[in-house]
Amino acid sequence: MITLDFDSYNTRLDRAVIKNGGEIVILSNKARVIFFNKNKKDRIIIMSGVHGDERGGPIAILKFLENSKITIDEEVVVVPLLNDEGWDKNKREYGKIDLNRNFNKNGPKFILELRKIISERPIDQFIDLHEDIDEDGFVYKLKSDKSHLADNIAKVVECKIEYEDDHFAWGNTTEKFIRSLGCKHAVTTEAPGKISAEEKVEWNYKIVDYFLST
Repeated sequence: MITLDFDSYNTRLDRAVIKNGGEIVILSNKARVIFFNKNKKDRIIIMSGVHGDERGGPIAILKFLENSKITIDEEVVVVPLLNDEGWDKNKREYGKIDLNRNFNKNGPKFILELRKIISERPIDQFIDLHEDIDEDGFVYKLKSDKSHLADNIAKVVECKIEYEDDHFAWGNTTEKFIRSLGCKHAVTTEAPGKISAEEKVEWNYKIVDYFLST
């Protein structure tokens, strides 16, 4: 399952989404944006696969949609696998672009399309699933952040919180864009780098399940 190519991943994803009554929007690079409970008042966005060599998040989302049901009543927007080229080449970047440093108006066409979709309605909660290289796993939290979302997720996966004065200094990240839209409950996670691929999937699965089943 972890070795699925981009097209095979989306074939399975589409079946799982249809089974769960979701709606599919396809970006110009064929990445999917999935809607469940569309137009409900509250809105949650889950994103993964921004870096193509980080497999745990996309596989965890696929596994959840194939084997579980979304039981929350909020609108759920899922971007399970954004970086098509990086995924198939098992590399971080899209071409030579780090999408999580260029999630802005200068990004590729499909990034502009996704930004427009995301901007259509207010966002209550956002999470972007990533993987670290050699750390034990952590959740980023701005020191100025009054939200408890990062703390709650850290408890779910039993990891530390990495406090930052301003991780926006990294560049144009997905979280920076989401917060610019007024979302105060936004988190970026980093699965441990020292565990197996299967364990990374399970680590991310716990977070997906926390968001979609509570």
